[in-house]
Amino acid sequence: MAEGSDVELLSIAVDFQGADVVRPYVDKANPSFTTVVDSENVLARLLGFKALPNGYFLEPGLKLSESIKGRFDIRNPEILKKTLGWINSPALYDNDSQETIDESMTSDEQNIFDNGLMLYQKGNVQEAISEWLKIVNMDPKNWIVRKQIWAILYPDKFYDAGVDFNWQRLRIEAESTP
Repeated sequence: MAEGSDVELLSIAVDFQGADVVRPYVDKANPSFTTVVDSENVLARLLGFKALPNGYFLEPGLKLSESIKGRFDIRNPEILKKTLGWINSPALYDNDSQETIDESMTSDEQNIFDNGLMLYQKGNVQEAISEWLKIVNMDPKNWIVRKQIWAILYPDKFYDAGVDFNWQRLRIEAESTP
């Protein structure tokens, strides 16, 4: 909870590999709030997003007051200002100010995702990746699936020393070049 307010913070890591790969990163960050792991992409289904990170500001009763999808980075001065403004005066914000840069998976994509997740959980990593690559081919802007594939194939770019955003940018450029 933020000091002097009724605001509760919750961090949710979306990682198909589960809590074991997320735990060292969270331990290093040592946040003063709870972090849970969504290893089955449940939030993306419920909230309709294909990119991370997202910020959701909820009022009592779970009423959505504000959301920033696909670009929530508290280190960004504009995002920090908006976040602190909401914490200090949540009544000033409403649903009309939501920013959206993505949408939910189609039912076909969701079925492919679920099949890949089942394969992954059974230890069939390469088969799971093959399934998930079908989603990336259908929708190259599905950043959750794309980055989870990268995290499985290149864990050193995501877990060992933190997330290598420059490597991701170069990877996106390379994959976008015909």
